[in-house]
Amino acid sequence: MLLVVSNIQLEDATISGGTFTAGTSFSTTNGTNTISGADIDAGTTATIKNTSFSNSTLDAAGLLTIQSGDVSFDNSTINSGTGNAGPNDADALKMNGGGSFTLTGNTQMNVRGSVTNNEWYIDDSDVIVTGDFDNAGNEILDVYNNGTINIQGDFDNSGNGNVNVGSGGLIDVDGDFDNTGGGDVDVDGGTFVVDGDFDGSDPTGDGGDCTAGGGGCCGVGCATLPITLLDFESVLNGSVVSLKWTTASELNNDYFTIEESFDGINFKEVATVPGAGTTQSVSYYSFQDEIVFSTNAYMYYRLSQTDFDGTHVKLKVNIVPLDFRNIEIRIFPNPVPLGDEIKVHGIPAQTLWKLFSTTGREIATGEVLNDNTIKLPEVLVGVYVISFHGKGISNNQMIVFK
Repeated sequence: MLLVVSNIQLEDATISGGTFTAGTSFSTTNGTNTISGADIDAGTTATIKNTSFSNSTLDAAGLLTIQSGDVSFDNSTINSGTGNAGPNDADALKMNGGGSFTLTGNTQMNVRGSVTNNEWYIDDSDVIVTGDFDNAGNEILDVYNNGTINIQGDFDNSGNGNVNVGSGGLIDVDGDFDNTGGGDVDVDGGTFVVDGDFDGSDPTGDGGDCTAGGGGCCGVGCATLPITLLDFESVLNGSVVSLKWTTASELNNDYFTIEESFDGINFKEVATVPGAGTTQSVSYYSFQDEIVFSTNAYMYYRLSQTDFDGTHVKLKVNIVPLDFRNIEIRIFPNPVPLGDEIKVHGIPAQTLWKLFSTTGREIATGEVLNDNTIKLPEVLVGVYVISFHGKGISNNQMIVFK
């Protein structure tokens, strides 16, 4: 099933499979809705209530709202936020009073913006929040069973906010944590990390050093952390992303892994960097990733660490704004005489290229040669589109004449 309309509204619906594209909004309203195996492009906003998703994808370019009732995602992928790209101070996820939100079965979620929470359960799933997290009041955040959430802004848990980190769970706050005014944090079998300042009542449960007046780490994962990461920076310089990170100490650290992603969900490895083994001294690391061209507005970089015994730990995810408006991609000569080769400027060697007709039919494919040339196949005189597939896709019109 393929459905493309301006606004999609489901009521008491059962959906199995299909692709849904909404130009403006997607919503589930009254009744109970069950959606499985579906790909949903919600357009600008998505409003969900009383709905269970499984093996599905939901992509909202703006605000995702969880209304009253139970909303759950199992083994699914969720994107929300302005343009689905990068940090933004505006809410990208908002839960109304009475809304309960549950992630299970290795669901992956990117919230590109801030969160106003109500009641959220993260079970064996991973979440990245690029903005702030508002849990003030009587709101609830439970993370357990190898679930993780990385909040890259500040976390407000004041005024009776409730945070629970159960067995195998991880909450990692890059900014400050406000636990004043009756805020409560209980760490029971999980790990709670605050990189900024920690204000208010100390956490209960498993011990550690995340106490009022400073950041730190509480819970079972703290004593066994293989490294102490001081910082991880990613900066775009021209067409190269410079990655730098520093450790205060390392224990049995074999190597680091750098992974990249266009969406913050699907990562691929781009490099490994040897670690220092075991040391109590400060160690400095760096890696440079050449982007060259990209149609994406942001690139995500994930830093991981592997022990000598093979134990693997994900450390941090950074988001790098990309701006390649000043990088010119050219093919020449253009128009090109029939049977000649062309040269490419702004595209690296070994980049995959595809040649299409103006109707979209693929004619040929290959790689850019080391001297930045492409030997064109035998084609008719006419207009074509040559597409370069690297870190992003660049489409260029080409004219062949006799």
